[in-house]
Amino acid sequence: MNILITGSSGFVGSHLCEYLAKKNNIIGVARKINKNKDHKIIKLDLSREIKEQKFVKIFEKNKIEAIIHLASSLANNHNITKFELFENNIKITKNMIKIIKIIKPKNFINFS
Repeated sequence: MNILITGSSGFVGSHLCEYLAKKNNIIGVARKINKNKDHKIIKLDLSREIKEQKFVKIFEKNKIEAIIHLASSLANNHNITKFELFENNIKITKNMIKIIKIIKPKNFINFS
């Protein structure tokens, strides 16, 4: 199965990619790229405006069947009271909707 995983460089995402890559074709999406031999990684900050056309070919070429959405801006002691944290997560959600409309996966899992 071809699976797109957002937040693939995070703690949960990196371990999930490693596990699922044993039996699936994994395409990770991450803001920061860690070197990984298990799967392909697309560098993309989902909290910024994305150019759909740039990624359509990549998504179509890989024939994504499922998306597991793990990406988010995490709260910590320094930003928990800042509204920008919530704005970033709203932007990420909007961009995920754009990506879902392009890919039209059979399955979508939102890890929230």
